[in-house]
Amino acid sequence: MLSRFALPMPGGAQGAFRLGGEIRRFRDVGRWGSIFALLILLPAMLLAWIAWDSSRSVESSVDLELRLRADAAVRQVKVDLEGTFDQFEAKIAQRVANGETLLADLGNLSPHLRAAFRFDNAGQLVDPFASSAPARVAAISPRQRQVLDEAVRAGPQAAVGAWRRALVATGATPHANAEARLGLARALTRAGQPAAAEHELEDLYADYADLRHESGVRIGELALLLRAENRFEREPDIGATALMDLVEQISTARWELGQRDAPALVRRALTRLEGHADPEWLARQRSRLNERTSELWWASDLQDELEVLGETRVGLPDQLEYLSALADSPSLWAQLKHGDLYVFSFAVEDILREVSTQAGRIHQLDRDLRALVAESGVRPPDGALAVASLGPTLPTVTVYVVPADPDALARLKSARRTRQLLVVGLAVVLVGMGVVVSARIVGREVESARIKADFAANVSHELRSPITQIRLKAESLQLGLTTDADDAQRHYDAIVTSSERLSRLVDNVLDFAAIERGVKKYQFRPCDLAEIVCTAIEAARPEIAERETTLEVDLRDDLPALWLDREAIGQVVANLLSNALKYGGKGGWLRVSLRAIGSRVELAVADRGIGISRADQDKVFEHFFRSEDPAVRRMKGTGIGLTIVRYIVEAHGGMIGIESAPGQGSVFTVSLPATPPEHS
Repeated sequence: MLSRFALPMPGGAQGAFRLGGEIRRFRDVGRWGSIFALLILLPAMLLAWIAWDSSRSVESSVDLELRLRADAAVRQVKVDLEGTFDQFEAKIAQRVANGETLLADLGNLSPHLRAAFRFDNAGQLVDPFASSAPARVAAISPRQRQVLDEAVRAGPQAAVGAWRRALVATGATPHANAEARLGLARALTRAGQPAAAEHELEDLYADYADLRHESGVRIGELALLLRAENRFEREPDIGATALMDLVEQISTARWELGQRDAPALVRRALTRLEGHADPEWLARQRSRLNERTSELWWASDLQDELEVLGETRVGLPDQLEYLSALADSPSLWAQLKHGDLYVFSFAVEDILREVSTQAGRIHQLDRDLRALVAESGVRPPDGALAVASLGPTLPTVTVYVVPADPDALARLKSARRTRQLLVVGLAVVLVGMGVVVSARIVGREVESARIKADFAANVSHELRSPITQIRLKAESLQLGLTTDADDAQRHYDAIVTSSERLSRLVDNVLDFAAIERGVKKYQFRPCDLAEIVCTAIEAARPEIAERETTLEVDLRDDLPALWLDREAIGQVVANLLSNALKYGGKGGWLRVSLRAIGSRVELAVADRGIGISRADQDKVFEHFFRSEDPAVRRMKGTGIGLTIVRYIVEAHGGMIGIESAPGQGSVFTVSLPATPPEHS
């Protein structure tokens, strides 16, 4: 349709042909744009819309992610706690299968196990301790207490007599009589009568073995300790053996709950044996003493609960059952019916400390989360992401996982939303940039194709002109159309000038092709640059005369020889002269100067022609460049002359510059080094 409107336009068939080419190019661009929009722009916009729509669900996705992480963290705390008790149950089952005792080496069963007990079928505690028996107390009269106190205050010389009088005064009262006998035995020992003291202690043990002193110490065990210490002073080896036997006897006996005399007696005996018994034996006894003492104190504090548990009926035989700790109780209980009833006591404080440690690691592993451990009755924290009860072992304890920093969580949501929007925006910008870059690339390719077409047309036109001139002059000479010898000579000169112009044009095209392929080579030799310039000027004189150009030449005599490729530099000078003559106009002015500046030689070619705009000065050395200025467009040219000049100058290690202004002419300056190039 557009072609029909193009035919009547000015320009005739040539204008119609050019418009048809523009229409075809427009169609190609439109087709490419449609494909780009369909395959790239539309999917990019669709993805951007999907991303924009999904940004609204960022907050819920952050909450969901945190909840999943919190659930995993709280499950891990519970799994770790269950793993601790699973190991305990496995070790109990192994001991039962092997017929081993369940009451020894409690630390191996569980680090939280503080004590273990065995009850018979009647609910009586039988191992490793005994329930406290009612103390047999007989009142000591004031008179008896007075006599005993006087014996205590008696001096060393009168102590034995004082204690004998106290023994008579106490009569048959058990506690008073036992205290008097103990005092008498100690006085006899201090008075140097160990045999009498031992005899007194033997009688005391025989009469009051199970009676407890007011301090809670069993009279019989105290008598044995004093007797062994007495023997130890007189006969260390025999006394040490007696003390060791006493330690074994007390350590293996059933201690009574609530009574802490046995550990004190064993500890005193071990102290006396220091340096007189095997160190390894002493270490074993101290370890056993510490373990049993800890169990005794723990069990004594829980005696009331123990009595209740002894009467409790458990479920299936050989199956552990955990019992919730009573209110304010420090113990978690486990029961096992295996013949007798076994009861295990765990320290709740230790378990909670381990749980708290595990909960604290949640924040170390995930800085966005924080765990809280709370017992029942405590108000749960606001914004809990995950909650887990620690039953069946600790059903009254709950672990909560909350955000470590709610403000940081809000900032995280905002940051993710912003980041997603930025990604969407960046994607849109990149797509837009892709459109622009693609359009530029396509435009550049179209422009490159146009420039190459113009170059071909310009080269053809440049070639046609000298060829036509040569043909016309040659035909005139051939047909004898010249008027005289001078006219013939002018024809010969025109043929030579056109041939040189044609040769220069062909050389430029060939050199440009070699430069484009990267195969251009130069032969550097010491040369006189002034001679090369003079030769180029002489070759250009016919054209200078034809254009009626005023020539000024300023060549210094003190120029050093330069390492140059003679033909290449000659081509540089010729191209610069041709360029100055072409754009200098008919009847113009041309100046060529050559001077040494430091270690460089500077060649300047100046004209007073149409000049070059500031915007075009950065482009004149690009290949195929032709200014859009109509004054330039009217001139013949290929757009590669200055490109070749720049390449040759740079290959010689030199630089080329330009100073110009529209309507004021141009000055091209070539600076070459006096030293040979590195690649010469």
